[in-house]
Amino acid sequence: MRNVSLATTRSWPPILFVKYYFGAPQARLRPFVGVGVNYTWYSNTQLNSTFASALRQVAGPGGQAKASLSPSWNPAFNVGASYNISKNWYATASVTYLSLKTNATVSAVAANGHAVLTNKTRITANPVITFVGIGYRF
Repeated sequence: MRNVSLATTRSWPPILFVKYYFGAPQARLRPFVGVGVNYTWYSNTQLNSTFASALRQVAGPGGQAKASLSPSWNPAFNVGASYNISKNWYATASVTYLSLKTNATVSAVAANGHAVLTNKTRITANPVITFVGIGYRF
């Protein structure tokens, strides 16, 4: 069985965290936990050409196929550790879990602008994001 995408999109998912670091700031290893909020919005949502063509046929002459994803607020959770290599240099690693939910709307729109067919569905995803970095303190 072959996977076929109905659409593609670009997501913009910034996350704002509040973190608690364990141990003293001068400690070599400082684990942390964080909780945050994410606001995700989408751009460049495009239906796959075969699916879009079928919807345009439903819409009739001059009709169009449209797709959109609603922006959403989502919780985020973070765990990791920071390691002080020297006075100024440090390494950090973390794992973030994001409970992402959005609503998708796909429509066939007639030339006069009225929707001929509209389908709405709830989409959920649970991405796990990893991060590894090196930093320098001034």
